[in-house]
Amino acid sequence: MIIRTFLVDDEAPSRRELRFLLEKHPDCRIVGEAGGGEEALDILADLPVDVLFLDIQMHDLDGLSVARQLLEQNRLPLVVFATAFDAYALSAFDVHALDYILKPFDPERLEATWRRVRERLAQQTGLDEHLAELKALLLSREPLSAVRTGPDEWTGGAPGGLRGKALAEPPAWMEEPAAPPTEPGAGSSCAGNGSGISGSNGQERHRAFDRVAANKEGKLLLVDVSKILYATVEGRKALIKVDGELLELNLTLQELEDRLDPDRFCRTHRAFLVNLSAIREIVPWFNGAYNLILHDKSEVPVSRHYARQLKDLLGL
Repeated sequence: MIIRTFLVDDEAPSRRELRFLLEKHPDCRIVGEAGGGEEALDILADLPVDVLFLDIQMHDLDGLSVARQLLEQNRLPLVVFATAFDAYALSAFDVHALDYILKPFDPERLEATWRRVRERLAQQTGLDEHLAELKALLLSREPLSAVRTGPDEWTGGAPGGLRGKALAEPPAWMEEPAAPPTEPGAGSSCAGNGSGISGSNGQERHRAFDRVAANKEGKLLLVDVSKILYATVEGRKALIKVDGELLELNLTLQELEDRLDPDRFCRTHRAFLVNLSAIREIVPWFNGAYNLILHDKSEVPVSRHYARQLKDLLGL
């Protein structure tokens, strides 16, 4: 997949540096640049892009204003904000690999950001969640500096910048309308197996499957469930992450959950199931929510509705 990328910065050296670093990725195609916010809006009126690298502090129109105007015109792509020293924005955005980069650009951080861009664009649900989160931020009346810092109930206040920081209001995709998971014995939200075990929808679960059939290049590929890192959803169909790619199943996410072992897979979000053995790191996120970093560096959200259950399963 070619990712159409547009750079907006009023400092030409910064644009050149960012272009140099991004063009190392074969899937990145720089389709244009702008030296200011007004110029960017003029160009983007007729130029479709997938991701926008947008400086926050510019001489004519700041990056947040550019994003707001694109949002109002329903033309807002995936956005990565950048700045040299904007501390209030850093507090709001710089939580793990959120789409925010600090000047001078760190190649490793930019690498992590590009991985996130790639994954978000690979699945429409991820892009929708990002846009909902960004829309809530841009249209909020609250200042970006409204953050809290304090000990986290999971880590006990882990040191080091991003841990223990959270936005005053969680992003939209962390705030689920769904009810919290039911108590054990009343139907778990984790994958289930065996006859007579009730699922989260109140239906009796199927037995646990060792393999599932995924669609690939017009064929059905039988996948060992132990190789599934996580599952998500696109439309009504479930997608599974296996060997670096997302494969579609002829199942809904709920149907997949009902066919998986509850000791190995758990619901972390209305749109995500995770293989517990694939979790490498747990990062505090927003107001009781978390972000899981998997062994392949994929990121899976844990909404606060499901956090308690996941901690119980992991013995934390």
